[in-house]
Amino acid sequence: MKEILKGLAFYFINHILNKIPSRKIRIFFYNKLSNGNISKKCSIGLGVKILDIRNITIGEYTNINFDSILDGRGDGIEIGKNVDIAPQVNIWSLEHDPNSSSHESRSGKVIIEDNCWIANRVTILPSTHIESNCVIG
Repeated sequence: MKEILKGLAFYFINHILNKIPSRKIRIFFYNKLSNGNISKKCSIGLGVKILDIRNITIGEYTNINFDSILDGRGDGIEIGKNVDIAPQVNIWSLEHDPNSSSHESRSGKVIIEDNCWIANRVTILPSTHIESNCVIG
């Protein structure tokens, strides 16, 4: 039953909620589904895919642009305040281990501190820590 609910939440977030044209409605549901870990004062654009919302934290006044991917399936993602994430950015907390012959997975927490700018189409891999006031291009 738990897997069914997890699957329904995934479907709702990534095939219905992320297409609703009202930012206020999207943020209301993201905040509730994340148990308040996604700030009501952030902005998440249309088409953003969120994998395991329970492991994602987003601070106030952070802007995540359209068609980005936030992967909280691993050790999670923490995004601080006043962060600007451009369109089509991929943030992964889970990946395949390139040194494994059997393609085992490995995970690591991604931390993006306050006042950062992540440019268009950047890919951030697990165990990445981006300190405050950084620009990543």
